[in-house]
Amino acid sequence: MVPDSKDPGLEEAHAYALVTSVRNEAERIGATIQTVVDQTVLPVAWAIVSDASTDSTDAVVAEYAQRYPFIRPLRIDREGGASFAAKSRAVARGYDSIRDCKFDFVGNLDADMKLPPGYYETVTQAMAQGFTNANSKNPKIGIAGGSYLNIIEGRAIPAKSRPGHVPGAVQVFRRECWEQIGGYPELSFGGEDTAAEMAAELAEWGVLALPELEALHGAPDQAKGIATAAGRMFRSGAMDYHLGYGVGFMGIKAASRFLEPPAILGSLARLAGFAMPLFRQDAKELAPELRSYIREAQKRRIRSLLGRANAPEAGPQHEPTGQ
Repeated sequence: MVPDSKDPGLEEAHAYALVTSVRNEAERIGATIQTVVDQTVLPVAWAIVSDASTDSTDAVVAEYAQRYPFIRPLRIDREGGASFAAKSRAVARGYDSIRDCKFDFVGNLDADMKLPPGYYETVTQAMAQGFTNANSKNPKIGIAGGSYLNIIEGRAIPAKSRPGHVPGAVQVFRRECWEQIGGYPELSFGGEDTAAEMAAELAEWGVLALPELEALHGAPDQAKGIATAAGRMFRSGAMDYHLGYGVGFMGIKAASRFLEPPAILGSLARLAGFAMPLFRQDAKELAPELRSYIREAQKRRIRSLLGRANAPEAGPQHEPTGQ
């Protein structure tokens, strides 16, 4: 049942807060704020952290904050450009600024997303009910969320994601889970959402993916050109190294995406990005226990894939005859 009131924190059992890190998004942050204002249940608080923005982002956020008291603007002044680690620090600062509020769930929302109106009501209700993707009861759902579509040249294209993963741009955490895992780690090459998800699983929290609940990503990193695309794949390989991915899993991953654009070059660039820090023996950025858990999860995934590949073909399926 959709509530017919839009007071912040309408249903106490589903009270949630949001954190957004934003840097030079003056042209898009207004639409993202509006998409939250249009939610069927509003957040009790929303920390919007301007990470050293140099455009009019701060002014746009301030204008909305005057109209909607649950919005809490925050600014960080620092040297240097945008980075994944800086984004994680900004999110942490934002969370610290709303600790005084009473809420059960906290969502990370990227600054260029558009959500369906019932997004947070649906996600928090699903988390409260505690059913996993396997439809088994687990009262400890720590992370949940939908999926998103990239708007590229006017077309909505599903973002690539492994089954069961909730992308960081729209992740929602149970507050207890967020505080137990320490939020997002500061990673040089990204992947903080995957790391947080794996840390939650290691701490025996459940993850609930709701891919049918689709958001729109209005400004994906989709600069054109083979060199630019290869550069993104190289960074992805470095990210995989620092997440602790195994060499064998990386080989399978690269091979499975061999024909994805840019064909061949993309997979080779990903492998090069992984191999360079591997040969240099760069220090990995995640704790050894979490890296070991990630590798074990990858081994289970490989065994599952091999098991399905070797399984005999299923016979004809018939409708059950019940009484």
